[in-house]
Amino acid sequence: AFEEAKQAVSLDPQLIEGHYAMGFSNEAQGLYEQAVVHYERGLVLNPQVIFLYRQIGLNYRALGVRASGAGNKDAASQYFGEAIKALNRAISIDPDNVTPYLDLARTYLQIDQLGTAQQYLDDALTLQPENPVIHGRLALLYMKRKNYEGALTSMQLAVEGGVYTE
Repeated sequence: AFEEAKQAVSLDPQLIEGHYAMGFSNEAQGLYEQAVVHYERGLVLNPQVIFLYRQIGLNYRALGVRASGAGNKDAASQYFGEAIKALNRAISIDPDNVTPYLDLARTYLQIDQLGTAQQYLDDALTLQPENPVIHGRLALLYMKRKNYEGALTSMQLAVEGGVYTE
């Protein structure tokens, strides 16, 4: 796949899909830093592609997790910061798209900033109150906070559907 993507970029360096394919093939191999480089090249061609910002954020998040596992807290903090910047950029382009909110909530959950994770999930819930994925993510957050009653309610909404009521 990498060779095919490389050929596509060499044939037309202005083709965003070629840069995406290069990034994706690097990402699939765990070469997250190289993937980010290719996704950023795609953004040079069109800086409004939300998907590429999300991919950059997810790759930086993976690098942060890797650095955390290796005990390198400074690098992990830097990578998570870059992930947050990229995902916030996606939100600034389309504030009605819930997916970057979910990505940010997960990122903040991973770095144990539960209050900020909650804020992003609440923002997503405001946009799509019946979205079962959001309710499922809230259930996980509530469980981490040991709020089992809230977790049960959210999980029920995730499975059976519906919205929170007063």
